Amino acid sequence: WKDRLARYPLYTSSRLRPYGRWFRELRAYHRGSFTPEEFWVRYTLGRQHAASLWGTKSRETEAQIHAFYGESDYWLYRQAYVHRRSTFYWISDALRGAWFCEYGCGIAPVSSWLRRRGKPRLYTLVDVPSAMFDFAKWRMKGAEALTPGLGNDYPLTKMYDGIACLDVLEHVPDPLSLVQHLV
Repeated sequence: WKDRLARYPLYTSSRLRPYGRWFRELRAYHRGSFTPEEFWVRYTLGRQHAASLWGTKSRETEAQIHAFYGESDYWLYRQAYVHRRSTFYWISDALRGAWFCEYGCGIAPVSSWLRRRGKPRLYTLVDVPSAMFDFAKWRMKGAEALTPGLGNDYPLTKMYDGIACLDVLEHVPDPLSLVQHLV
């Protein structure tokens, strides 16, 4: 990655600051061997690869969706960066119980944010196998982690006090069926 960084002189260390909790989590996930420069190289080159995939790979069936998100780790870095300043007070204020599910969790930004504030106490994460979901399971140790079937094979069998479904419906083959299952 260092030779690739040399091709991108705009991403100097002065442009990579400030580092926050989001970057410290990525570094811990990579066992301390992750630099800001490496993040930007993976993010920049991954973005180009993901754009190519988005334009060429079909995502209509369960197998195609699983293959699509398993082919690039760009989505992990994108979500970490995009959600670095996200707050979810609007969910926290409405949530009164102990059970919370983040359906299509990606890196689990909502669950992680809620856990840092001490509520709720029990979490279920649901997503397709991917680098994002691996990171979410690492980040939310102890949470129940489920992989859905994207047809009518939905994994939720419990009642939840709250369910978040952010940026998910546009990625599933039958969004109405999913919403009916969640409510």
